[in-house]
Amino acid sequence: MFSSGLMYYMITSSISIQVYTTKLTMKELIALMLLLRFPSGTTIPLSSFYSYGYAANDTLLPQTDDGSSPAITLPTPFLFYGINYSTIYVNNNGDLSFGLAWTGIGPTPFPITTYPVVAIYQADVDTRGTGSVWYRTTRNATLLAKAANDIHSLTGTSVSLQWLFIATWDHVGYYSYGTDKTNTFQAILATSNARSYALLQYADGLIQWPSSGAQVGFNAGNNLNYVNVPGSRTPYILNITSNSNVGVRGQWVFSINQAVPFCGVLYNYDEGTLARSGFVKCYDQPYSSTTTTYSLDACNETQIVFVGAKSSTSSTVFAIGAFGSPYVFTARYSTATAYYDIGDAYWYRYPFYSFGFTNSSSINLNTCDYGQYINDCGSRLCWHLDQNAGGYRAGCTVDLNSDTTWRKVIYKGNNGSAMCSNLNILPGAVTSSTSTAIAIGVAGAVVCGITICSFIIILIGYKLLTKKPRVTNDSPSNVTSGNRPGVYITQGNFELVNVATYRPADSPYVTISDTLY
Repeated sequence: MFSSGLMYYMITSSISIQVYTTKLTMKELIALMLLLRFPSGTTIPLSSFYSYGYAANDTLLPQTDDGSSPAITLPTPFLFYGINYSTIYVNNNGDLSFGLAWTGIGPTPFPITTYPVVAIYQADVDTRGTGSVWYRTTRNATLLAKAANDIHSLTGTSVSLQWLFIATWDHVGYYSYGTDKTNTFQAILATSNARSYALLQYADGLIQWPSSGAQVGFNAGNNLNYVNVPGSRTPYILNITSNSNVGVRGQWVFSINQAVPFCGVLYNYDEGTLARSGFVKCYDQPYSSTTTTYSLDACNETQIVFVGAKSSTSSTVFAIGAFGSPYVFTARYSTATAYYDIGDAYWYRYPFYSFGFTNSSSINLNTCDYGQYINDCGSRLCWHLDQNAGGYRAGCTVDLNSDTTWRKVIYKGNNGSAMCSNLNILPGAVTSSTSTAIAIGVAGAVVCGITICSFIIILIGYKLLTKKPRVTNDSPSNVTSGNRPGVYITQGNFELVNVATYRPADSPYVTISDTLY
């Protein structure tokens, strides 16, 4: 089970998993592996699909090659990557698009501009020979309860849904007039108005083509926010019925309402985006107040934080802010150097000096960062820490120690939706060989079969792979601030939930994702 599961994630994933370590004990490796989620049981049968067809009052898409439905008006706007859409199109080639139809034959790698797309199984579908494409919007109470229960049971998230949009590709053939192999898959878009979900389902034995691969994922159309599901555009996507991101073979669940913000230090950032993305305010004080280690620690146990300053309580935008991992709260002891975290921002927390960030590694703590006369003064935020003094600066606005109007604010979140495209969950990258990892997985399966023996061989292989690490410094994609165990994941943009935290003795912070949303 572990061998085959690991082989799938190593071979088919477009995600690059890199191991950071100079030493990992077997106990740490086992803990890491157990945090990864592998699907169990049998693939969902066709009977588990939401009802579809004429009996369900569906609309039938005309049998065609590269056609699309007319514009379908949704009951209420659907929030997709931060933008509300009132119309949706069902496209014959295995996808849904917002705002305009898309007849591209696919599979198209994401990101792409112009088209906001949900690619359930995007390939060159041709229903002129065989198959049907069905769709409908529903407020049926039974189906709403079923979808809410599915989301809760698969993700642990409780939600009250307003309506569903259900689209089903039933035994559809391929271009041109292909009938010997067919695909059956279904998408359920669900919304509570504030939150949006996509449930994708692939029936047991009913994904049979193309051998060259299909595209599965999401694209916001802004060239920034997108998801490529592991295996997309490779032959391994045919195994999507045997895999999952929620532990049930053939079922995939994604939260798709939040937009990924721009990386780096942010200016005039809308506070409402944080609330809509599920972030919770954990610190809000005037600049005149004292920021303490205790107040920072209150925001620490989470996956991601936003630190910012706004000009008043009533202001709805942050004059300056930045996203970071909880690692930004780790104590550092340098008055001249800030340390890279996520989002192309550099952070510092010097006990009894100050806490803050900038867009470069250079700082001047005395005791706050006083570099107001240099060219990048606008990118600097600094709050005195554990002193009888308030926050000193918000960009180029300085001497705010006694100001009662400006606000120091921290939000915390656990859904990871604000991660930037280079997802540096933990800086300090040591690259392991994917091909070697594949070979280890294969060897484990051949020598031992799918048993605990093969699992042990994989763990030993990882130990060997990370014995002599190669560490790079000060680049956005591979940055180290000391050799610390961890996992670095790079992908387009996607959301992470159910992120487990594991803290070995020599590592202040390690996050490992077991579920992609």
